[in-house]
Amino acid sequence: VASVRQKTAGRTPRRVLLLIGIDNGTLFAFGRDAYASEVVRLAGGENVTDRFAGDAAQPSVETILNEPPEVILVAGEGDVRAQLVDAAPALAGLRAVQEGRVYAVDPDHILRAGPRTVLALEAIARILHPEAFAAGAA
Repeated sequence: VASVRQKTAGRTPRRVLLLIGIDNGTLFAFGRDAYASEVVRLAGGENVTDRFAGDAAQPSVETILNEPPEVILVAGEGDVRAQLVDAAPALAGLRAVQEGRVYAVDPDHILRAGPRTVLALEAIARILHPEAFAAGAA
C-alpha cells in the first residue's frame, strides 16, 4: 500500500467509475464509505460514485453521462467494454468507452475485502497512472 501511495503521490487524480455490476441498464457501484472507494482513492483516483453516502450506490446512466469518468473499471472478466455497452447502450458515447479506457478488475480482488485487496489497489493504480510504474519511474 505504501509503495502505491508513494508512486501516485502528487499525481492528478483520474475520475473513475468502478462498477460491481450492471443489470438491464441499472448500474451497481460502491458509495463513498465502501472500502473499494478507498482503494480507488489510494490508487490515485476520484471515484465518481463518492457522491453517494454509504457503502452502495446505484448511479443512473444520466448521472454518469453528466459527470463522465475518465476511466471505467468493471469487476469482472472478459470484454467488459462490450458487456457495459450491451447492458447500458447510452454509455457507448462516453469518451472513456470510445477511447478504450474500460478495464476489467479481478472480482475476487475488489469485491472481497482482504489481503488480495492490495492486488486490486496495485492493478487500479497501474491503470490510472501507468507512468508511475514505468521502468525508471521514481
